[in-house]
Amino acid sequence: MPIYFGNLYSCMQCEFILHETYANLSRKLHHPIHPHLLTLMGRYEGVMGNTKNNCSACPWECKTGFFYECGEEECYFRLHVQCATVSEPLDHESHMHPLFLTSKPGERRICSVCKETESRRSFASTDETFNCIECDFVLCFKCATLPQKLRYKYDKHMLTLSYGEETTQTSTMMSWCEVCEQAINHKERFYMCDEYCCVTLHVECMLGRDLYMKPGSSWNNDSAVRMIHLLPNNHHMSRPICFVCKKRCLHKLVFFMDPEIVFCSTLCYHEMLNF
Repeated sequence: MPIYFGNLYSCMQCEFILHETYANLSRKLHHPIHPHLLTLMGRYEGVMGNTKNNCSACPWECKTGFFYECGEEECYFRLHVQCATVSEPLDHESHMHPLFLTSKPGERRICSVCKETESRRSFASTDETFNCIECDFVLCFKCATLPQKLRYKYDKHMLTLSYGEETTQTSTMMSWCEVCEQAINHKERFYMCDEYCCVTLHVECMLGRDLYMKPGSSWNNDSAVRMIHLLPNNHHMSRPICFVCKKRCLHKLVFFMDPEIVFCSTLCYHEMLNF
């Protein structure tokens, strides 16, 4: 993830960089949503094997970066460091009350922010959520770990994740996403400039469909001995066309599988595997 604030550690011989917070992570960790001890792992060497890659708390995959992994035999539980370090009580901008991990075993609650109900692909996933004990508000790990402030390359100011309540009360003007040029629904979350630039972006258009994925990494195809290469989507005069959805790849990253098969996201990649 980009470093906008605070201190960082940087290697003097290569481009290896760490946030100060994550440089001080504990090597071992007990987390309230899993009964076993978790160990900090690193996958920054560039090429990964065909392993279980999904984070067990959020829908994104553990392809690169650091994550915590369970060392028990036949237990495939793992957490991104972002999911592992978010703690309770959680004071989140989306809700006025503190949130707690109070879900009962086997209980499945719908996130009050994203409203997503689809199951995660990994059999080691958990449906644990952050819950309000004063009302019915629920927050999933995906929404709890989204960056609150980001920088957009065409705006000199920081963009803030907005949940729309203030905007819908004070303005009747229509907003449009700077990337896809589609309308912004002010009742849903979106990124906006805090100044007077009127810059607004959909969350997916700002972050892409695949968060925590590092350009330049590669991994083995699940169904064949073929490599998937993750590249920045900025090397073409026109955006490549996805092999599955047949649309132009609009996001920051593209997935190449030799020979010259392109996917716009891991979602399309997994859809191909299910054919």
